[in-house]
Amino acid sequence: FGIVCIFLVGFVVLAALAVEFFEHGRFSSSLVVKKTPNKEEEKLNERLAERADRSKPREERALDVKSQPFTWEKLCYTVPVPGGHRQLLDNVDGFCVPGTLTALMGASGAGKTTLLDVLADRKSIGVISGDRLISAKPIDKAFQRGCGYAEQQDIHEFTTTVREALRFSAYLRQPVHVSKEEKDAYVEEIIELLELQDLSEAMVGVPEFGLSVGDRKRVTIGVELAAKPELLLFLDEPTSGLDGQTAYNVIRFLKKLAAAGQAILCTIHQPNSLLFENFDRLLLLQRGGQVVYFGPVGQDSVHVRDYFAANGAVCPDNVNPAEYMLDAIGAGLQKRV
Repeated sequence: FGIVCIFLVGFVVLAALAVEFFEHGRFSSSLVVKKTPNKEEEKLNERLAERADRSKPREERALDVKSQPFTWEKLCYTVPVPGGHRQLLDNVDGFCVPGTLTALMGASGAGKTTLLDVLADRKSIGVISGDRLISAKPIDKAFQRGCGYAEQQDIHEFTTTVREALRFSAYLRQPVHVSKEEKDAYVEEIIELLELQDLSEAMVGVPEFGLSVGDRKRVTIGVELAAKPELLLFLDEPTSGLDGQTAYNVIRFLKKLAAAGQAILCTIHQPNSLLFENFDRLLLLQRGGQVVYFGPVGQDSVHVRDYFAANGAVCPDNVNPAEYMLDAIGAGLQKRV
Protein backbone atom coordinates (compact mmCIF):
# COMPACT_ATOMS: atom_id res chain seq x y z
CA PHE A 1 0.00 0.00 0.00
CA GLY A 2 2.87 2.36 0.79
CA ILE A 3 4.36 1.87 -2.69
CA VAL A 4 0.99 2.73 -4.27
CA CYS A 5 0.82 5.95 -2.22
CA ILE A 6 4.35 6.90 -3.28
CA PHE A 7 3.46 6.36 -6.95
CA LEU A 8 0.24 8.35 -6.52
CA VAL A 9 2.02 11.30 -4.90
CA GLY A 10 4.73 11.20 -7.57
CA PHE A 11 2.12 11.19 -10.34
CA VAL A 12 0.32 14.20 -8.83
CA VAL A 13 3.59 16.12 -8.50
CA LEU A 14 4.62 15.37 -12.10
CA ALA A 15 1.17 16.35 -13.40
CA ALA A 16 1.30 19.63 -11.47
CA LEU A 17 4.76 20.41 -12.86
CA ALA A 18 3.63 19.59 -16.39
CA VAL A 19 0.61 21.89 -16.12
CA GLU A 20 2.79 24.67 -14.71
CA PHE A 21 5.69 24.58 -17.16
CA PHE A 22 4.35 23.09 -20.41
CA GLU A 23 1.88 24.96 -22.62
CA HIS A 24 -0.72 22.85 -24.44
CA GLY A 25 0.09 22.58 -28.15
CA ARG A 26 3.43 24.32 -27.75
CA PHE A 27 5.37 21.69 -29.66
CA SER A 28 2.58 20.39 -31.88
CA SER A 29 3.61 22.38 -34.95
CA SER A 30 7.29 21.28 -34.80
CA LEU A 31 6.68 17.60 -35.52
CA VAL A 32 7.21 17.55 -39.29
CA VAL A 33 8.26 14.45 -41.24
CA LYS A 34 10.40 15.04 -44.31
CA LYS A 35 11.03 12.64 -47.17
CA THR A 36 14.59 12.01 -48.35
CA PRO A 37 14.80 13.90 -51.67
CA ASN A 38 16.04 12.25 -54.85
CA LYS A 39 18.72 13.82 -57.06
CA GLU A 40 16.21 15.89 -59.05
CA GLU A 41 14.56 17.22 -55.90
CA GLU A 42 17.96 18.01 -54.35
CA LYS A 43 18.84 20.17 -57.37
CA LEU A 44 15.47 21.93 -57.18
CA ASN A 45 15.93 22.62 -53.47
CA GLU A 46 19.42 24.01 -54.13
CA ARG A 47 18.01 26.37 -56.78
CA LEU A 48 15.30 27.55 -54.41
CA ALA A 49 17.90 28.19 -51.72
CA GLU A 50 20.09 30.13 -54.16
CA ARG A 51 17.18 32.29 -55.31
CA ALA A 52 16.16 32.95 -51.71
CA ASP A 53 19.68 34.19 -50.93
CA ARG A 54 19.76 36.70 -53.78
CA SER A 55 19.49 40.35 -52.92
CA LYS A 56 16.46 40.89 -55.16
CA PRO A 57 13.31 40.76 -52.98
CA ARG A 58 10.94 37.85 -53.45
CA GLU A 59 8.03 40.19 -54.00
CA GLU A 60 9.66 41.41 -57.23
CA ARG A 61 10.01 37.87 -58.53
CA ALA A 62 6.36 36.92 -58.17
CA LEU A 63 4.38 34.88 -60.66
CA ASP A 64 3.36 36.44 -63.93
CA VAL A 65 -0.41 35.95 -63.71
CA LYS A 66 -2.84 37.07 -66.40
CA SER A 67 -6.32 37.41 -64.93
CA GLN A 68 -9.36 39.14 -66.40
CA PRO A 69 -11.90 41.54 -64.84
CA PHE A 70 -14.98 39.83 -63.42
CA THR A 71 -18.24 41.71 -62.83
CA TRP A 72 -21.69 40.76 -61.55
CA GLU A 73 -24.85 42.83 -61.84
CA LYS A 74 -28.30 42.50 -60.22
CA LEU A 75 -27.38 39.00 -59.04
CA CYS A 76 -30.26 37.16 -57.34
CA TYR A 77 -30.41 33.60 -56.06
CA THR A 78 -33.59 31.81 -54.98
CA VAL A 79 -33.85 28.27 -53.61
CA PRO A 80 -36.91 26.06 -53.12
CA VAL A 81 -38.07 25.49 -49.54
CA PRO A 82 -41.07 23.62 -48.16
CA GLY A 83 -44.11 25.70 -49.02
CA GLY A 84 -42.44 28.09 -51.44
CA HIS A 85 -39.14 29.77 -52.26
CA ARG A 86 -36.50 31.70 -50.33
CA GLN A 87 -34.33 34.46 -51.77
CA LEU A 88 -30.75 34.25 -50.51
CA LEU A 89 -29.19 36.99 -52.68
CA ASP A 90 -30.98 40.21 -53.55
CA ASN A 91 -29.65 42.34 -56.46
CA VAL A 92 -25.96 42.08 -55.62
CA ASP A 93 -23.58 44.18 -57.74
CA GLY A 94 -19.79 44.21 -57.71
CA PHE A 95 -16.58 43.49 -59.55
CA CYS A 96 -13.14 41.99 -59.02
CA VAL A 97 -10.24 43.11 -61.20
CA PRO A 98 -6.71 41.72 -61.65
CA GLY A 99 -4.20 42.86 -59.08
CA THR A 100 -6.73 43.40 -56.28
CA LEU A 101 -7.72 41.56 -53.12
CA THR A 102 -11.46 41.85 -52.40
CA ALA A 103 -13.04 40.92 -49.06
CA LEU A 104 -16.56 39.56 -48.77
CA MET A 105 -17.99 40.17 -45.29
CA GLY A 106 -21.34 40.12 -43.55
CA ALA A 107 -23.41 38.66 -40.76
CA SER A 108 -23.73 34.94 -40.21
CA GLY A 109 -26.40 33.80 -42.64
CA ALA A 110 -26.06 36.91 -44.82
CA GLY A 111 -25.04 34.77 -47.80
CA LYS A 112 -21.25 35.24 -47.98
CA THR A 113 -20.39 31.66 -48.92
CA THR A 114 -23.57 31.44 -51.00
CA LEU A 115 -22.48 34.46 -53.04
CA LEU A 116 -18.98 33.02 -53.40
CA ASP A 117 -20.43 29.73 -54.69
CA VAL A 118 -22.82 31.49 -57.07
CA LEU A 119 -20.01 33.65 -58.46
CA ALA A 120 -17.82 30.57 -58.88
CA ASP A 121 -20.69 28.79 -60.69
CA ARG A 122 -20.78 26.00 -58.11
CA LYS A 123 -24.54 25.97 -57.42
CA SER A 124 -26.61 23.24 -59.06
CA ILE A 125 -30.01 23.91 -57.44
CA GLY A 126 -32.14 27.02 -57.26
CA VAL A 127 -32.63 29.87 -59.70
CA ILE A 128 -29.84 32.35 -60.46
CA SER A 129 -30.68 35.60 -62.24
CA GLY A 130 -28.55 38.58 -63.17
CA ASP A 131 -25.30 38.86 -65.11
CA ARG A 132 -21.88 37.37 -64.43
CA LEU A 133 -19.37 38.71 -66.92
CA ILE A 134 -15.71 38.04 -67.70
CA SER A 135 -14.22 40.89 -69.72
CA ALA A 136 -17.81 42.04 -70.45
CA LYS A 137 -18.79 38.59 -71.80
CA PRO A 138 -21.16 36.14 -70.07
CA ILE A 139 -19.44 33.23 -68.34
CA ASP A 140 -19.54 29.89 -70.14
CA LYS A 141 -19.00 26.23 -69.28
CA ALA A 142 -15.23 26.74 -69.28
CA PHE A 143 -15.46 29.34 -66.50
CA GLN A 144 -14.93 26.87 -63.66
CA ARG A 145 -11.78 25.48 -65.27
CA GLY A 146 -10.32 28.98 -65.34
CA CYS A 147 -10.88 29.57 -61.62
CA GLY A 148 -9.33 28.30 -58.42
CA TYR A 149 -11.46 27.69 -55.33
CA ALA A 150 -9.79 27.13 -51.95
CA GLU A 151 -12.23 25.52 -49.53
CA GLN A 152 -12.33 26.42 -45.85
CA GLN A 153 -11.27 22.88 -44.92
CA ASP A 154 -7.68 21.92 -45.77
CA ILE A 155 -8.10 18.41 -47.15
CA HIS A 156 -4.99 16.76 -48.60
CA GLU A 157 -3.54 13.27 -49.11
CA PHE A 158 -1.52 12.97 -45.91
CA THR A 159 1.26 10.79 -47.38
CA THR A 160 2.30 13.26 -50.09
CA THR A 161 4.95 15.92 -49.75
CA VAL A 162 4.23 19.58 -50.40
CA ARG A 163 5.94 19.46 -53.80
CA GLU A 164 4.08 16.27 -54.78
CA ALA A 165 0.70 17.78 -53.82
CA LEU A 166 1.35 20.85 -55.97
CA ARG A 167 2.67 18.82 -58.90
CA PHE A 168 -0.32 16.48 -58.78
CA SER A 169 -2.65 19.47 -59.11
CA ALA A 170 -0.58 20.96 -61.93
CA TYR A 171 -0.43 17.70 -63.91
CA LEU A 172 -4.18 17.09 -63.71
CA ARG A 173 -5.55 20.61 -64.07
CA GLN A 174 -3.26 22.53 -66.39
CA PRO A 175 -3.92 22.13 -70.15
CA VAL A 176 -2.56 18.98 -71.78
CA HIS A 177 -0.47 20.96 -74.28
CA VAL A 178 1.64 22.39 -71.44
CA SER A 179 4.77 20.27 -71.07
CA LYS A 180 5.69 18.46 -67.85
CA GLU A 181 8.83 20.60 -67.56
CA GLU A 182 6.77 23.81 -67.71
CA LYS A 183 4.37 22.52 -65.06
CA ASP A 184 7.24 21.52 -62.78
CA ALA A 185 8.89 24.92 -63.22
CA TYR A 186 5.61 26.67 -62.38
CA VAL A 187 5.28 24.59 -59.20
CA GLU A 188 8.75 25.73 -58.11
CA GLU A 189 7.67 29.34 -58.58
CA ILE A 190 4.63 28.74 -56.38
CA ILE A 191 6.79 27.11 -53.69
CA GLU A 192 8.99 30.19 -53.69
CA LEU A 193 6.09 32.65 -53.73
CA LEU A 194 4.40 30.98 -50.75
CA GLU A 195 7.74 30.65 -48.94
CA LEU A 196 7.48 26.86 -48.72
CA GLN A 197 11.12 26.16 -49.64
CA ASP A 198 11.96 24.61 -46.27
CA LEU A 199 8.83 22.44 -46.38
CA SER A 200 8.94 21.28 -50.01
CA GLU A 201 9.94 17.73 -48.96
CA ALA A 202 7.76 17.69 -45.84
CA MET A 203 4.81 15.32 -45.73
CA VAL A 204 1.46 17.06 -45.37
CA GLY A 205 0.39 14.62 -42.66
CA VAL A 206 -2.66 15.22 -40.50
CA PRO A 207 -3.40 18.22 -38.23
CA GLU A 208 -2.08 16.38 -35.15
CA PHE A 209 1.05 15.03 -36.87
CA GLY A 210 2.43 16.98 -39.81
CA LEU A 211 2.29 20.52 -41.14
CA SER A 212 0.95 23.26 -38.90
CA VAL A 213 -2.47 24.77 -39.56
CA GLY A 214 -0.96 27.83 -41.24
CA ASP A 215 1.36 25.74 -43.43
CA ARG A 216 -1.54 23.50 -44.49
CA LYS A 217 -3.49 26.62 -45.49
CA ARG A 218 -0.58 27.72 -47.67
CA VAL A 219 -0.54 24.29 -49.31
CA THR A 220 -4.29 24.57 -49.97
CA ILE A 221 -3.73 27.91 -51.70
CA GLY A 222 -0.73 26.48 -53.56
CA VAL A 223 -2.75 23.52 -54.87
CA GLU A 224 -5.24 25.93 -56.44
CA LEU A 225 -2.46 28.13 -57.84
CA ALA A 226 -0.77 25.08 -59.36
CA ALA A 227 -3.80 24.74 -61.63
CA LYS A 228 -2.77 28.15 -63.02
CA PRO A 229 -6.24 29.79 -62.86
CA GLU A 230 -6.50 32.32 -65.67
CA LEU A 231 -9.57 34.10 -64.31
CA LEU A 232 -10.03 34.27 -60.54
CA LEU A 233 -9.03 32.77 -57.23
CA PHE A 234 -11.88 32.26 -54.74
CA LEU A 235 -11.19 31.53 -51.07
CA ASP A 236 -13.72 30.63 -48.39
CA GLU A 237 -12.59 32.09 -45.04
CA PRO A 238 -8.84 31.44 -45.46
CA THR A 239 -8.09 32.83 -41.98
CA SER A 240 -10.76 30.88 -40.09
CA GLY A 241 -9.34 29.04 -37.07
CA LEU A 242 -5.90 30.68 -37.34
CA ASP A 243 -4.13 32.75 -34.71
CA GLY A 244 -3.44 36.43 -35.41
CA GLN A 245 0.11 36.03 -36.74
CA THR A 246 -0.72 33.05 -38.96
CA ALA A 247 -3.79 34.83 -40.33
CA TYR A 248 -1.67 37.88 -41.13
CA ASN A 249 0.86 35.70 -42.99
CA VAL A 250 -1.91 34.12 -45.08
CA ILE A 251 -3.23 37.56 -46.08
CA ARG A 252 0.35 38.67 -46.81
CA PHE A 253 0.71 35.78 -49.28
CA LEU A 254 -2.59 36.72 -50.90
CA LYS A 255 -1.35 40.29 -51.29
CA LYS A 256 1.73 38.95 -53.07
CA LEU A 257 -0.53 37.00 -55.42
CA ALA A 258 -2.61 40.09 -56.11
CA ALA A 259 0.57 42.06 -56.80
CA ALA A 260 1.45 39.42 -59.40
CA GLY A 261 -1.81 40.19 -61.24
CA GLN A 262 -4.21 37.64 -59.74
CA ALA A 263 -7.83 38.65 -59.11
CA ILE A 264 -8.77 37.37 -55.65
CA LEU A 265 -12.14 37.29 -53.89
CA CYS A 266 -12.42 35.78 -50.42
CA THR A 267 -14.86 35.64 -47.55
CA ILE A 268 -13.51 36.67 -44.17
CA HIS A 269 -15.00 36.76 -40.69
CA GLN A 270 -14.36 39.74 -38.38
CA PRO A 271 -10.67 40.46 -39.12
CA ASN A 272 -8.61 42.72 -36.89
CA SER A 273 -7.89 46.24 -38.14
CA LEU A 274 -4.35 45.41 -39.32
CA LEU A 275 -5.66 42.49 -41.35
CA PHE A 276 -8.64 44.40 -42.70
CA GLU A 277 -6.69 47.29 -44.25
CA ASN A 278 -4.70 44.82 -46.39
CA PHE A 279 -7.76 44.38 -48.59
CA ASP A 280 -8.24 46.65 -51.58
CA ARG A 281 -12.05 46.44 -51.73
CA LEU A 282 -14.90 45.34 -49.51
CA LEU A 283 -18.29 43.88 -50.34
CA LEU A 284 -20.45 43.98 -47.20
CA LEU A 285 -23.71 42.03 -47.03
CA GLN A 286 -26.52 42.26 -44.53
CA ARG A 287 -29.05 39.56 -43.74
CA GLY A 288 -31.21 38.83 -46.74
CA GLY A 289 -28.27 38.94 -49.14
CA GLN A 290 -28.41 42.71 -49.72
CA VAL A 291 -25.38 44.89 -50.35
CA VAL A 292 -24.61 47.50 -47.67
CA TYR A 293 -21.29 48.70 -49.04
CA PHE A 294 -19.10 47.97 -52.03
CA GLY A 295 -16.01 50.05 -52.56
CA PRO A 296 -12.38 50.63 -51.59
CA VAL A 297 -11.06 50.09 -48.07
CA GLY A 298 -8.17 52.57 -48.08
CA GLN A 299 -5.33 53.31 -45.69
CA ASP A 300 -6.56 52.90 -42.10
CA SER A 301 -9.92 51.93 -43.65
CA VAL A 302 -10.53 55.60 -44.44
CA HIS A 303 -13.04 55.02 -47.26
CA VAL A 304 -15.17 52.63 -45.20
CA ARG A 305 -15.07 55.00 -42.22
CA ASP A 306 -16.09 57.97 -44.38
CA TYR A 307 -19.00 56.06 -45.94
CA PHE A 308 -20.46 55.00 -42.60
CA ALA A 309 -19.84 58.46 -41.10
CA ALA A 310 -21.75 60.05 -43.98
CA ASN A 311 -24.67 57.78 -43.10
CA GLY A 312 -24.68 58.61 -39.40
CA ALA A 313 -22.42 55.87 -38.02
CA VAL A 314 -19.12 57.45 -36.96
CA CYS A 315 -16.46 54.87 -36.07
CA PRO A 316 -14.34 55.91 -33.03
CA ASP A 317 -10.59 56.06 -33.57
CA ASN A 318 -9.83 53.30 -31.06
CA VAL A 319 -12.34 50.81 -32.52
CA ASN A 320 -11.71 48.15 -35.15
CA PRO A 321 -13.63 49.42 -38.23
CA ALA A 322 -14.34 45.86 -39.40
CA GLU A 323 -16.15 45.08 -36.15
CA TYR A 324 -17.81 48.49 -35.95
CA MET A 325 -19.43 48.29 -39.38
CA LEU A 326 -20.83 44.84 -38.54
CA ASP A 327 -22.28 46.30 -35.35
CA ALA A 328 -23.64 49.24 -37.36
CA ILE A 329 -25.73 46.94 -39.55
CA GLY A 330 -26.75 44.68 -36.66
CA ALA A 331 -24.43 41.85 -37.67
CA GLY A 332 -21.90 42.08 -34.84
CA LEU A 333 -21.79 41.28 -31.14
CA GLN A 334 -23.00 44.71 -30.04
CA LYS A 335 -26.40 46.32 -30.53
CA ARG A 336 -27.11 47.90 -33.89
CA VAL A 337 -25.70 51.44 -34.19
